[in-house]
Amino acid sequence: MAFIVDVSNPATNASDISLFVSRGGTQVPAGEWSKGQLPYFTWIEGSDNASGSGLLGYCLYLGQISSKNPTIEKGLLGTSPITPPGSDCKYIVATNSADLWDSSTHGESWLTDSEDPYYLNVKAIDNAGNIYPTSTQFEFYYDGTEPKNVSYISPASGNFSNVVDMNFSWPWPPTKEASPSGSVSNDVTSGVLGWQYQFNSIAGHWQGTTHSSALDLDYIPATASAYIPVPDRDGDYVSIGANTIYFRTIDAAGNYSSEGTIRTGTIYYAGQAPTFGVLDKVTITPSTNTANSFALSWPAASAATGQEVAAYYYMIGQPPPATFATLRANRATYFNNGTFQTLSADALPNVNRGANIVYVVAVDDASPANYSPSNYITGTFILDSSEPDNVENLVLSDASIKYQQKWNVALTWTAPVYQGAGNLSYLIYRSTDGVNFTQTGTTISLSYVDSTPLSALYYYKIYSQDGARTLSSGTNALEITPTGRWTVPPTLEALPVVSGITTKKATVTWSTSRTADSKVQFGTSAGGYLAEQPSNSDQVATHVINLTNLSPGTIYNYKVLWTDEDGNTGISAESTFTTAAAPYASSIKVNNISISSAYISFSVVNASKATVEYGKTETYGLSESMSTSTSGSTYTIGLTNLTDGTLYHMRISTEDDDGNKYSGDDYTFTTLPIPKFTKTIVQKVAGFPAPAL
Repeated sequence: MAFIVDVSNPATNASDISLFVSRGGTQVPAGEWSKGQLPYFTWIEGSDNASGSGLLGYCLYLGQISSKNPTIEKGLLGTSPITPPGSDCKYIVATNSADLWDSSTHGESWLTDSEDPYYLNVKAIDNAGNIYPTSTQFEFYYDGTEPKNVSYISPASGNFSNVVDMNFSWPWPPTKEASPSGSVSNDVTSGVLGWQYQFNSIAGHWQGTTHSSALDLDYIPATASAYIPVPDRDGDYVSIGANTIYFRTIDAAGNYSSEGTIRTGTIYYAGQAPTFGVLDKVTITPSTNTANSFALSWPAASAATGQEVAAYYYMIGQPPPATFATLRANRATYFNNGTFQTLSADALPNVNRGANIVYVVAVDDASPANYSPSNYITGTFILDSSEPDNVENLVLSDASIKYQQKWNVALTWTAPVYQGAGNLSYLIYRSTDGVNFTQTGTTISLSYVDSTPLSALYYYKIYSQDGARTLSSGTNALEITPTGRWTVPPTLEALPVVSGITTKKATVTWSTSRTADSKVQFGTSAGGYLAEQPSNSDQVATHVINLTNLSPGTIYNYKVLWTDEDGNTGISAESTFTTAAAPYASSIKVNNISISSAYISFSVVNASKATVEYGKTETYGLSESMSTSTSGSTYTIGLTNLTDGTLYHMRISTEDDDGNKYSGDDYTFTTLPIPKFTKTIVQKVAGFPAPAL
């Protein structure tokens, strides 16, 4: 009889363990997060020694203690696929993989969310029961719980004509714990990796700016708080009109927030604005000049199908504004050149010594016009003159004294770099239409306060003038409407009055010296106000707030509040009012009960209607109603067509003037039975020819 004696351990152990979230799923790098409840492990096979008995398989341990020996410990694993006699291994697989998809492979405890790592320890075992002395180990983390999504997203308002002009934002930053406000994303185990979005569907590929090879997905990193779409990624998914943005959170393990919490927002696309070619630019002639005299020309822009270019706008030293309304309104900064693509040599505004940039943008003939501040071309020219530069960093601010109706505009700036002959003074020009400017002041300082006649829209520009009385080209115009700010709240003109008081409603009115919003605090104890504070955001001088869902016969404490347009809040003294008592019925009697009828008499107070509900059970089912006087009186209602000898339930319900119903207590009465003949005797009556009953 031949047999093999094998007392040597296997020659090589398993190596290069790989983890997948499931069989055929995404691979999880060592030391990273997995979301797979049904993990799949593979490894490179070990080998037995040349004269050995051959490999039987591999002893496994899965758990959170790295030092555990798979020879005697299996950790979280369940029933072993093979159980050779004489082996101490608690869990053995015969192949170079472990597919933990079946519940039998799981122990009583299994993978749970944890910030501590899990370990798979593997040792090769041969057919003689010899085991490789050391473990090959794979470390990973587990998080199987979905993250919490943000509570909202905020798409930019407006009607955009270029995908790159769109944007949307969300609450930030994410946390590892639930946020007090509840508005930001959070994930308590693996942490928030970032966010994903789609336009107009959730059926396609979820998009992002960064690709995770470990999770095989795209995402916006958690460091971002806003996103600007790009044509290559998003252009095919954006359509003309309203576009729905879908937004979700993803954690470091690849779990994403639930479908029910996907946030949405709407952003509008009007159609593509006119565009220039990639190599197009503005040509300035001459490119360098000692005097401020330059001619401009540019190539034609291309409008979208069905549209034509309606106008070209050019501007100096300042890129196109965010909105078409601003482009069209500020005619002293953004110059409408019509459909012409050239400008004859002339002095240009906002030009300084050295390099200057010209911007050109086009709009089409759609209504409203399609305009994109991103679709511009530029050209550069050099001014080599002795004229002083324009001032820099011009800022307008409102310095009005509102309560005196004194409208003031404060202008501040920094001195120009090149000052010509020096000895600079600054000429302040003002306009009401952005075209016709009038000098309103001169100063040698770097600030000026201009008093305007009205609280209206004004445009300002400044010219630098040197000691030789040489003027700069003038700044671009800035606009402002001086309005000032109130610093105290309006005063009470009429104290709060509560009227229209019923059982559950009341109306609070008051008036203030100028407009403000309206709010009422109220509750059933002094200073103890309910969380509900009825309000109206309209700025009014006569204030009306309706209170509802009050309790009958209750004393309420209340204050009124009002906040003006500048955030100043006034508060009244506390007052009280009492709601009307609930109607009720009393002195209820059941009279004149017969075999088929009964009469119910009662007294009511504060009721406009009384109803007798009656029936053979406490669900009643029948009723008789009548109008009543709220001042109180006694009434009788007759009930007919009753069944003889029957117990009836009855209650009286009352209603107030607002139709609120109040049900009374249950009463019973029994109708009389129909009389019956009993003990009938037949006998002859003297004097009658026949028997009589």
